[in-house]
Amino acid sequence: MRLALMLLLMIPLVVGCGGGDEEKPAADADTGLNEDTGTTPPAPPDPRFDALRAAIAADLSASTAAGVSVAVYENGAITFAEGFGSTRPSEEIPVTADTLFHIGSTTKMLTAIAVLQDVEDGALSLDTPLAVAYPNSEFSLNSDWNDELQIHHLLSHTAGTFEYYDQTANPNDSALQYWYDNTYFEYFWLMSPPGAFWNYSNANFSIAGLVLEHLSGDAYADLMTERVFAPLGMDRTYMRKTEAEADGDYALGNGYSLKPDGSYDFGALSIDDVTDPADGRPAGAGTWSTPTQMMAVADFLLNGAPEVLSDDLLTELTSTQSPMHGFLDTWSYGYGLMLVDGYTAGDNWYDTPSWGHGGATLSGTSEFAVLPEHDFAISILSSTYGADFSGTIQAATTSLLDLGEPADPPAFGFDSSRLDDHVGTYEDPFNVGTAIVTRSGSTLEIEMPDLEAGESDIEVELQTLTDTIFLVTIDGTAYDITFIGEPGSPSQHL
Repeated sequence: MRLALMLLLMIPLVVGCGGGDEEKPAADADTGLNEDTGTTPPAPPDPRFDALRAAIAADLSASTAAGVSVAVYENGAITFAEGFGSTRPSEEIPVTADTLFHIGSTTKMLTAIAVLQDVEDGALSLDTPLAVAYPNSEFSLNSDWNDELQIHHLLSHTAGTFEYYDQTANPNDSALQYWYDNTYFEYFWLMSPPGAFWNYSNANFSIAGLVLEHLSGDAYADLMTERVFAPLGMDRTYMRKTEAEADGDYALGNGYSLKPDGSYDFGALSIDDVTDPADGRPAGAGTWSTPTQMMAVADFLLNGAPEVLSDDLLTELTSTQSPMHGFLDTWSYGYGLMLVDGYTAGDNWYDTPSWGHGGATLSGTSEFAVLPEHDFAISILSSTYGADFSGTIQAATTSLLDLGEPADPPAFGFDSSRLDDHVGTYEDPFNVGTAIVTRSGSTLEIEMPDLEAGESDIEVELQTLTDTIFLVTIDGTAYDITFIGEPGSPSQHL
């Protein structure tokens, strides 16, 4: 029933009155206004976007989202901004281009902008240790960790921080500092030495937001509005749920609601079901925005705005700061942005770089992509967890851009001699314990005795993806693992 409703909402509504023989109101030949109402008839849909609209409808129907909003930026202007479906999963309230959605981790690039502003102003440097930037950050498990961890590591996901924030935390601005001062630094740990390798962790950006608060004396949500959103003209981007509620035009859909025992239910959400944990805001736990607002960020990334950030630091934001080993050699991370050396559309690879950052909350999904050489960007926001609108992105790029001829995709060879590099014993005392890797012919095998002692079922043979990336199956779920090290030498990390 819900899917049928969504399809109906995407069909243009035609309303008539009276008998079929009545004449339709004539448009004024000089003004183009309807003679009866004095209004301008809506322009017919631009056929240039037909393929895009069809892809949006298909992706929406295949998802559990009630609605989606999409905006496209081309050559300095927004050329497409439309909503599809409903703002409520059980009501027919059409989504418009102005409807607010969660953007999730797409927030990270915004937090990075604010931190780089402090670097530009001299309040920080990228190599400032966390111990200096936020003195109350000493980890109880190792007092040296915050001396080794730098601002650069936080913004590039190379800090090694354990991935966790409290989804049940209260929305009070003070909860960010309270969580880190009284819980995270007291009980959590670094999983690897800072700078060792890229490893995604929301804690990195929440700690960066904590540093921003400490330096400014302002709540994270307020300083972001003043320093980032207002200068970019993003007057309907909010960090607090109460602000979205006050705005009134926001989307609810299908997602996960937290139960008192810590478990989750999936289904239609009310606004009360939507979490707003202040401890996760700088990482994207609750940012509300629209695709058209996000196009202001795209314009900034492509063209700069000296009143927001210097061109030199903008270049740092969009330049490789760390290779993303687990995503093959073509992927890297800037500051709050994922960078790819090329662009994939279907089975084709194009030699044109792309930037972006997706996002997900328990109730929303975000896609944000920029093709800088084509002065092109797209933002897709939908009202469910984990929606896949990759077909929409592909339709937009292939129908609206001249991507040229496909190129040969990158070759990812397999060097069997590297398997010997990975053989050894790996220790993770705070997390999964010991992992023992051995070689059996052309495959690697793994034992994880500490997890097995806890009655986890570990499949011994690792599934090979490349000569450094493998899958391990634990209790029926496959997890990707990457070995970090130089060829011909024992791998240092798993």
